[in-house]
Amino acid sequence: MTLLNSNESNCSNLEQTEQNQRKKQLTNWLRELFQCPIDLTSIPSDASVRTYWRFNHQNKTYIGVDSPLPLSENQAYVSVQSQLKIWNIPVPEIIDYNLDNGFFCISDLGSQTLYDSGLNLKSPIVMSHYQTATEWMISWQRTLPSAISLPVFDSAFMRFEMTLFKSYFLESYLKYNLNEVERRMLDYCFSEILKSIAKQPYAFMHRDYHSRNLMVNSSGDLAVIDFQGAQWGPLLYDSASLYNDIYSNWPREQRLELFRNYCEQSDSAWINNQTQDELVKSFDLTTMQRYLKCLGLFCRLAEQGKPDYLQYLPYVWQEVKQTAKRYNLMANNKSIFNIVESLWDNIEPE
Repeated sequence: MTLLNSNESNCSNLEQTEQNQRKKQLTNWLRELFQCPIDLTSIPSDASVRTYWRFNHQNKTYIGVDSPLPLSENQAYVSVQSQLKIWNIPVPEIIDYNLDNGFFCISDLGSQTLYDSGLNLKSPIVMSHYQTATEWMISWQRTLPSAISLPVFDSAFMRFEMTLFKSYFLESYLKYNLNEVERRMLDYCFSEILKSIAKQPYAFMHRDYHSRNLMVNSSGDLAVIDFQGAQWGPLLYDSASLYNDIYSNWPREQRLELFRNYCEQSDSAWINNQTQDELVKSFDLTTMQRYLKCLGLFCRLAEQGKPDYLQYLPYVWQEVKQTAKRYNLMANNKSIFNIVESLWDNIEPE
């Protein structure tokens, strides 16, 4: 049994009190909207600060969303949702919203994600869903920047994301502080990844496009959620997120087959001018940027009371290590990789 100290207990109590207050405020807002009593049922949430609640009104279910400011991208959710609808990509309908308080009422797409429906690539239904997701991705990558104003996912931000690996995975989780030589080695690794990514053109990017952000409704149709973090970013980022899905655990060759299929369908001039080896390397190093971020982010989430993501650390670490070996990024970081390997038995999640 893990006992909380007094400071942790007080912090937990304060958070629970604030959550209860937010729920009460959301309930009152929905009651005014629908002009009837509202009974909210909690829905398991993702890694974000948002909380979701299902309720029934006149034999139809809706979702109430508490998306507290200033940590949420609420205006972006409204803007991107509108743009995705213009592109005929299924998304939740926004019934109403209150940006001042961070409250939304949206349509209920059900509880089954693509991940929940099973990720067997031998299933025609699953393959059909991935073909649909691929077509949507290609469609939004044709968008001109003038269509929608979005932040830019630039090299500085990508480098910041990768530093989460050092701060939270190495230092906080593994309790290891790099020396100056090791810091330079890791910085070289980051720079090589960013150098590769910089060769890609920029396009509309969902930024978290994977099986848990694709809903499968009762009719078996697919829809996209969790798109408020969209940015202009590297062309291959969404494909790296979708096919190198942390939650899928597919063999590498199956992932590459999906990626090659995407490249064949894409009408990007840049993709068409690359060799297969060049495309695969860009795909791999784009994935590595995301995986390094995830190693740190998952450890940070555990510190914030969300330990479930720690179960994915072994898979993500092995993928990072294999990619580093494949592109000779491990040679200059051998000590760092050896450190993680030597400590892994002691910290690997049960």
